[in-house]
Amino acid sequence: MENSRYSQLPSLLIYSLIVCFLLFSPGVDKSSADTFFLTLDEARELSLTDAEWDMPPMLTRGVSLGPVIDFQSPVLSNDSNPTLEAASPLSLVVMFRENQAPVDMNSLEITAKKGFFSKSLTDRVKPFVEGTALKASGLKIPEGKFKIEVAITDVKGNQTSVEYRLVVKN
Repeated sequence: MENSRYSQLPSLLIYSLIVCFLLFSPGVDKSSADTFFLTLDEARELSLTDAEWDMPPMLTRGVSLGPVIDFQSPVLSNDSNPTLEAASPLSLVVMFRENQAPVDMNSLEITAKKGFFSKSLTDRVKPFVEGTALKASGLKIPEGKFKIEVAITDVKGNQTSVEYRLVVKN
């Protein structure tokens, strides 16, 4: 009889440890002041010169059947060469709307680009995905001019990929 009481002890101990871990482990702090959209070193590598900034955007063929990318913050201007103007820390609110089929948020890719070089920023913003929206605030980014590509696919495989110019003034 006494052995059966002690035989449950390891299970009870493991269960208690799991509960403690879940209760006291730090989750993603969406207001963290240490979240970088681009670090200083990355910004140096990816910051565009005036000549690169003035280059026309890559043209896409036809109208995209993929999800609609709707920037709410920062505000999008200049439809022929989509431009976002922001200050650091960056507030980023992007809505992804269904077009032909429901949006597949697992397909979201955000990349900073300069010529042949690129840096994926996807892992940095994925914690801020809420449903079919990306809502992040307090993202640190050094001053500069950058090209950012946002790509998203729907559940049928239709993709939308748009290149944006991002100017950050502090």
